[in-house]
Amino acid sequence: MRRLAKPVTPSGVRGFESRPLRQYLLLERSVAGFVRSSPMRLTATILVVFALCGCVERKLLLRSDPPGAEVSLDGTVVGQTPLDLPFVYYGGRRVTMRLEKHKAKSELIEVSAPWYQFTGLDFLFESLVPWTLTDEHEVAFVLQSSRSSGPEGGEPGGRLVRRAEQVLRREGLR
Repeated sequence: MRRLAKPVTPSGVRGFESRPLRQYLLLERSVAGFVRSSPMRLTATILVVFALCGCVERKLLLRSDPPGAEVSLDGTVVGQTPLDLPFVYYGGRRVTMRLEKHKAKSELIEVSAPWYQFTGLDFLFESLVPWTLTDEHEVAFVLQSSRSSGPEGGEPGGRLVRRAEQVLRREGLR
C-alpha cells in the first residue's frame, strides 16, 4: 500500500492539522497568560470599561402656568415652556418668562450642586460609577394675567405712554 504524502508548507513539512486551529490555540494561550501574568492589567482594563459608562445628566426644568411662555435664560431666549434644558455649571441664573396678555416675570434662581458633585467626589461619580445619575432642578412661575397687551401691563405702549399723554394734556398741548 501506498502512503499519503504530508503537505509541504513554507516552514517545512507539517501534519494534517489545520492552520486556523493552531492560531486559535495560540490566541487562547496568550489570553490565559495575560490573565495569569498580570492581575493588575486585568483590573485596569475593567476600570477603563467602567469609566466609559459613568455620567451625570443635569437638567433645568422650566415650567409656567399658563404654559407656552417665552423663556430667557441669562438674557438669551432659549424656548417656550414646558422646557427641559441641559446645563453644565451650577450657580445663579436669571430666568425671565413672557407671555402675551400676561405680566412678564423675572427671577434670579440659585442652581445648587448635590452632594455627589462636591470637589473630589465629582470625579468619582462622573467617571467611575457605571450608571447615569440625573440631577434635575425645577423652576415654575405663575404668570399673572393683564387686561392689555402692552409691554408694562397698561394699554398699548404701557405706563410711559399714559404718563406722556397726561403731561401733554396738563400742558394744554393736547
